[in-house]
Amino acid sequence: MLKTKGKETDLRDKIEMLIFETLHELNLEREVSNKISITKATAMLGNNTSLDSLEFLNLVMSLEDKLREQLSMKVSLSHEDVLLSKHHPFKSVEALTNFIHLVSQGKLA
Repeated sequence: MLKTKGKETDLRDKIEMLIFETLHELNLEREVSNKISITKATAMLGNNTSLDSLEFLNLVMSLEDKLREQLSMKVSLSHEDVLLSKHHPFKSVEALTNFIHLVSQGKLA
């Protein structure tokens, strides 16, 4: 059972669930032998990813839509400052979850 610390953990869990859901939707378009292994460590951008550029753009756009529609969050994941940073949040599901959570709390621009 997940130990929660209130609304903050609940929000983090919802964000992570939306990321997993979006990656799962990408998997539905792939051959069985080419499915993405989806874990908290799954990379979405960089040398360790199996996503091509079109899949990555679909991921970003779909996730932005889900965040807006389901959590009322307006988060720009496609901004060049986010994408071009060497510490970009797409290194793992966990890093992206933390990034979105921090943005939603006003701790990142």
